[in-house]
Amino acid sequence: MALAYGGFTVNQDLKGLIPNQDIDLRYLLYHMQADEHKVLATCMKSGTTVESINFGALQNFVIKLPPLPEQRAIAQRLDQLLASEARAAACVTAAQTELRRLRAAILARAFSGERKEVLLWP
Repeated sequence: MALAYGGFTVNQDLKGLIPNQDIDLRYLLYHMQADEHKVLATCMKSGTTVESINFGALQNFVIKLPPLPEQRAIAQRLDQLLASEARAAACVTAAQTELRRLRAAILARAFSGERKEVLLWP
């Protein structure tokens, strides 16, 4: 799922939603992402060789729609929380990379002949 601003083209395997009322598009995106399993359970076409969505069923999918100012506030808060999550994920990835580098350095030093003894326990 993604947002597209302005004109865009899709093929037969993609679906584009254009709301017919005032709705914050980020709120709609987050809501659809949160309800992805419900959307798939409700709108998945059966009997096809490629998984796809029944667009008629998707058009009839009901979502909770608070007033527009509340939608905007929810979307803004989710933007902030997901940005924090992305920063945390980047820190975890950097730490994992550093741990792999440290492990490789420890192993290289252990078998390079620099030390005659390697302590296995402190």
